[in-house]
Amino acid sequence: MSTISELGGVIAFLVILHCIGDWIFQWEWMAKNKTKLSMVRFLHCMLYCTPFIPFVLPEWIVFLFITHFIVDSYKPLYYFRKLTRDPRAKSLATFRESFTKPDGFFILVTYDQIFHVLLLVPVALWGMGPFPW
Repeated sequence: MSTISELGGVIAFLVILHCIGDWIFQWEWMAKNKTKLSMVRFLHCMLYCTPFIPFVLPEWIVFLFITHFIVDSYKPLYYFRKLTRDPRAKSLATFRESFTKPDGFFILVTYDQIFHVLLLVPVALWGMGPFPW
């Protein structure tokens, strides 16, 4: 990577792929059940990785799959919110219950997307393989 602007372009491209995989390839049933059933989360992560396949090396696809699977369990977000002393994070059950309220859902989606996008940075730095960007 020769310039910061090239890195920014790669990250922007990866964010577009992320949005396709995480928003377009996920339907409502998956979104509601992926934290409850590991197989649903597994299926979601398989579909999530699909847009990346033509552009990212296989080992980074595995990285994206594993990290997406972990983040979408919402446990990292729960522990982060517990660390910040969020009163909704007294237990995992009360934390999940807070998602049903509009502000809780907004917080969930915001932090979830921040975690996912941050995990695209190492892929942009080291994982693009033979492509010239």
